[in-house]
Amino acid sequence: MSVSCTNTGSALPGIALTIGPLDAGPSVFTTAFDLTVDPYPDGGLNPGQSAQVDVTYTPIGASNDTGSLIIPSNGGQGRTLYISLTGSGQF
Repeated sequence: MSVSCTNTGSALPGIALTIGPLDAGPSVFTTAFDLTVDPYPDGGLNPGQSAQVDVTYTPIGASNDTGSLIIPSNGGQGRTLYISLTGSGQF
């Protein structure tokens, strides 16, 4: 699954949207910035810029798993974004 993070704010000198560190749990879910599609720039996202976050699900046997993608940032008054994750592993 991919998630696009975009800075939709207004341009303020010296202020960019900073994201991270990313986290996904439990361990069957992993996450990272995609380095090939809209990579996260050093110094954060300026208005209009986007970065892609990829989430990978690797089930261990037949299972139904739930978790969260956790995206902390300095946007939205510094609120951390939580996205629910579900996966069904079948072998």
